[in-house]
Amino acid sequence: MSFPLEDMLSKKSLTITKRGMTSFRTGKKQVETDAVEICAETEPLSERTRMIVMSEGEVYIGNVGVTVETGFVLLPGYENRMEFEFDPRSPVSIYAIAKEPTYIYVWEEA
Repeated sequence: MSFPLEDMLSKKSLTITKRGMTSFRTGKKQVETDAVEICAETEPLSERTRMIVMSEGEVYIGNVGVTVETGFVLLPGYENRMEFEFDPRSPVSIYAIAKEPTYIYVWEEA
């Protein structure tokens, strides 16, 4: 499963607005049975204000100690995306874990 941007926009499932955004980046990250920090690259975007996460498979979202039992489930598909808003002065780390390897797609903006 992939999430082509053109397809998401044509189905009106993703709306992009400027909202004072100064930068953004996107990425694809593998999620396995050990928790990984959610970000588009290897580190979260500096002064991140918003993040959107979509998944190819079932993943569980939470803090640094997240497990498949304690995490909030994110189901596959772009219609099930999660959106996070951040205060850029107070960085927050969000993690994902899965029962079996899968991929997430991440949009970060600052």
